[in-house]
Amino acid sequence: MKGILYISTDGGSQWRSIIGSWVRSRKEELLEDTDRETIHGMFEKYMPATLKYFAMELQGVVPCNDISISVSVLRLLDTILTRAIVVDPTAFEIAFVFCLIWGFGCVLTISDDGTDHRKNFSEWFRAKFKSVKIPSRDTIFDYWLDPKTSKFESWKSSPAFRDIEFDSTVMNMSEVTVPTAETASVSYWLDLLVKGGFHAMLAGPAGTGKTQLVTGLLTSLQREQHIYTNVNMNFYTSASVLLTSLDAQLQKRTGTTFGPPGSAKLVYFVDDLNLPEVDAYGTQSAIALLRQHIDYGHWYDLQKLALKTVDDCQYISALNPTAGSFMVDARLQRHFTCFSVGMPSATSLLTIYQTFLDGHLNSQGFSNAVISISSTLIKGALAVHKEVSETFRKTAANFHYEFNIRHLANIFQGLLVATAHTFKDPEKFVFLWLHESERVYGDRLVDYEDLDKFKKIMQNQARKAFSSYNIARFYLSGGGVKADPLVFCHFADAASLGGEELSYDQALNLVELRTTLENALDEYNEVNAVMNLVLFDDAVLHVARIVRIVKQTGGHAMLVGVGGSGKQSLSRLAAHVCGFTVMQIMVSQTYSLLDFKVDDIGGSQILELELNLLGAIYGCQHLHRARLFSHRFRQNIFGSATREHLL
Repeated sequence: MKGILYISTDGGSQWRSIIGSWVRSRKEELLEDTDRETIHGMFEKYMPATLKYFAMELQGVVPCNDISISVSVLRLLDTILTRAIVVDPTAFEIAFVFCLIWGFGCVLTISDDGTDHRKNFSEWFRAKFKSVKIPSRDTIFDYWLDPKTSKFESWKSSPAFRDIEFDSTVMNMSEVTVPTAETASVSYWLDLLVKGGFHAMLAGPAGTGKTQLVTGLLTSLQREQHIYTNVNMNFYTSASVLLTSLDAQLQKRTGTTFGPPGSAKLVYFVDDLNLPEVDAYGTQSAIALLRQHIDYGHWYDLQKLALKTVDDCQYISALNPTAGSFMVDARLQRHFTCFSVGMPSATSLLTIYQTFLDGHLNSQGFSNAVISISSTLIKGALAVHKEVSETFRKTAANFHYEFNIRHLANIFQGLLVATAHTFKDPEKFVFLWLHESERVYGDRLVDYEDLDKFKKIMQNQARKAFSSYNIARFYLSGGGVKADPLVFCHFADAASLGGEELSYDQALNLVELRTTLENALDEYNEVNAVMNLVLFDDAVLHVARIVRIVKQTGGHAMLVGVGGSGKQSLSRLAAHVCGFTVMQIMVSQTYSLLDFKVDDIGGSQILELELNLLGAIYGCQHLHRARLFSHRFRQNIFGSATREHLL
């Protein structure tokens, strides 16, 4: 007899069966028979009501059912339960409640309509269960359980939180993760899950720091126990492309068994997990490959068509639930403990950027007058960011109007370029903040009306924060009065051109800048094909913008404009000002990865891609040729981490 057996996740006792299996499978060294009865009683006390409330009133960042939530609770219990905790009935229940709170709450976030599901869950849980006392000052998610004392403390007391001393002379802002009370909780659980051999996932909107959070954790792991590699997915990541990335990190052990080198476990960090294309059947081949490996511990060699057992590997993933396929296959999702990552609070952002800015000002020896304005400047930057994000919303026409903490970080990265001998006056440092804000926000705006709105925002916020400084002179308009230019660049001092270090300074007038660039153009024409350029004001400003981006660590620029608008010429002039060489790649419909490898770019410090895509949308057509930027092609150009700046 043949038939189909349907198992529902909405009814029955499936979650009880999972829990019962877990309890029975724990070793005697952890749970004795009486302890198994005790924890069964805890599950019956807390789980049914909590599951019902979750299903009826709450919404997770990813879809969740009773079984997946129950499994998340069990994984967290696996990471913190010890015999010392189990033998103490009070400590046992407190630890259970701590894991239960985070097993349910890890996927909760603020929904699109503004509902704070974590806050709602916290209020309901406190009212429903009162046997375990949790401090009532904040939500139940704001406290960490100290396993030694079985008391709830602030997350700032947890091992995941530490003070960072930032020294810009030896440290790079993009490589430093500053813990906050919000990120400490996620880092704490991620660390325990990774060391326990479990898979973890971070889900949240773009620019909330998911990648930085995971990178900070992975770099802190002991190399003798864990090594890691990054795998970035995109729309064209197929199973074969993904398999190439996964295979590259493995070594043959015995027969058909493969694994990471040495005795360490390999952690794959799969970023943008949900971006691969969904085929006509609603599946994603790259996702199916990951699920096959996690489910069965193997994949197939595409050349030999033979099975390869892959041991000692685990996954951490990150995804944006508002992009790509939005969600991933539930058969893969069930293997991950998912944590929602939202936008940091204003207090957390102040902590992060205070660490960077104060660290830079102190390590570089800035004057006390400049150091004294750092807090006010950061608060002003946060206020500007909030107002810009609320004023300029993403639309179908302006799809790039999306401002997140990446843009805020770019502003402070620009501030960290300042040096003490150039910025002795706090007023000049405030002007630098105005300039960096205009570069990051203003350069993304598409018309003069939006640009005027942005300038009013900047003027109002700057006047509130620094009323004693003459800021209005940069925003004058009408009545035949011309505003002073607000320009900082690396070639404001003509004497520094040709040196090893270009000083980032304020340009007081465009006439001197034009003269400097004309001299640089004459030098370029002496050794290269002649470029006959008329350097009008906008061209001078564009060169300053390109140089600013290229001189930043990991800075990449995309110049968007119709044919003949000077993208190539200004790029070449900017590269010459920086002392870089330019290599031009002519991308055509038949250009492949092999062609790219033939082109020798080893000695080039600035690479210009001439896409020749002319047409209606921002001067681009044949957008299907974006396939050229497949996972492997993009990896060869930029490496695993990129930062694009759109001018």
